[in-house]
Amino acid sequence: MHWIPLLLFIDFSRPMEFCMKMMPPEDVGYTTEEPMGLTTLTSFTEATTEPLTTVTMREKPTTPVEEEPTTPVDEEPTTTMVEDDCTVCNIDDVLLPEDMGMKKVPTLVMKTNDTADGCIQQIVGCMSPAPCNEFAYLYADTPSVNEQLIKHDLTNTEAILTCQKDGTWSLGAVTEIMTLYCAYSLC
Repeated sequence: MHWIPLLLFIDFSRPMEFCMKMMPPEDVGYTTEEPMGLTTLTSFTEATTEPLTTVTMREKPTTPVEEEPTTPVDEEPTTTMVEDDCTVCNIDDVLLPEDMGMKKVPTLVMKTNDTADGCIQQIVGCMSPAPCNEFAYLYADTPSVNEQLIKHDLTNTEAILTCQKDGTWSLGAVTEIMTLYCAYSLC
């Protein structure tokens, strides 16, 4: 039983070792110039000593309106139904908008059949780029865990996400998904 966390640690850390891009030493240089876009504050704005002008607005006179006596109407109690939020999830809200280093935009996004209770579902997948042909990993960031592995397989992987009644996406025990992205080993 104690070997499972060790095996998971080795499995999770393996793709991180191989996907690091290195720059040759001749491409690295140092400069003494300031980065573009940064400016320094050289002077302060002086405060004015002129008095502020105040404008008073007068309310328009209104004529009193006589109210007619109304008889109370017996109304039946109404119940407001809470709308199911599991039909309004937008998959674009949780997909990585653009590649960020080792984090890659998922290559497959496709709507699939709704659940029995009408909640929408989406298939999200990762396919290794042509030169890689190695393991594809699908990760999710949640409020409690960053980089939680959802699924991995050789060359491509996919998962079916379900919109929950609280308006968030989930897959099995992975709930409240905030960001989805792919990673590939040996790319």
